[in-house]
Amino acid sequence: MKAVRNLLWIGLMIFLGAMQAFAQSHLENKVKAKIQAFFEERFAVSTEDLRISYLRLPDLSHLAVDDYRIECVSQSPLPRLGHQTIWLQLSKGGRTVLKTPVTVKIAIRRSVFLAASNIGFRKLVTEDHIVQQQVWLTDTEIYRSALQHASQIVGKESAHFIPKGSILVARDVQNPTVVKPGDEVEIQVKAGELVVKTRGIARSAGRIGDEVSVKNLMTGKRLKGTVTSPGVVCINHSRAL
Repeated sequence: MKAVRNLLWIGLMIFLGAMQAFAQSHLENKVKAKIQAFFEERFAVSTEDLRISYLRLPDLSHLAVDDYRIECVSQSPLPRLGHQTIWLQLSKGGRTVLKTPVTVKIAIRRSVFLAASNIGFRKLVTEDHIVQQQVWLTDTEIYRSALQHASQIVGKESAHFIPKGSILVARDVQNPTVVKPGDEVEIQVKAGELVVKTRGIARSAGRIGDEVSVKNLMTGKRLKGTVTSPGVVCINHSRAL
């Protein structure tokens, strides 16, 4: 009989241990589900496009199995990727049971454009230069500035050398240079409603909206004007001629 009682006692201990482990696992799963939902809402993404790695999760073994209110709070006003710490709060009946930091690493899957080949400085970007792919992002700056549409890239000019495989972001491209030193340009001088046109030579490079230096071929005067379209420089005072 003693052996039977010992076996029953051992069995009971195993059962209680298993129940405690199950309860802890159940609460941990609820906490993770709440954190998942918190970041899905914060980034406005689906479950499939969000990946969370837990670097520090609190020990919940001392908590009884109960229906806790679970809340997540971030001290960062803007959503960000990578390593970060949020605050986890469990409460019941208006009383805080646990408030503890949770450290996670956040990655978001997003469709981005990559450089399909090396792109030299001030090269006109074509469709052959880019490829669209789904990638996991962990860098907040890239997440915020990655270009989402081909129209934001094709027809633009590279602002610097872009290595093959780079994710294309806003700072990588700019409006193309449409006036270069030595180019013959049309100078438009506006005086009220009157527009006088003459020919000139560009002395500096510029994109649409840039101020450039030009030389009037008729008078030899050196002038400054604004590039309004490819090969056209506008000057807003009649005395320029």
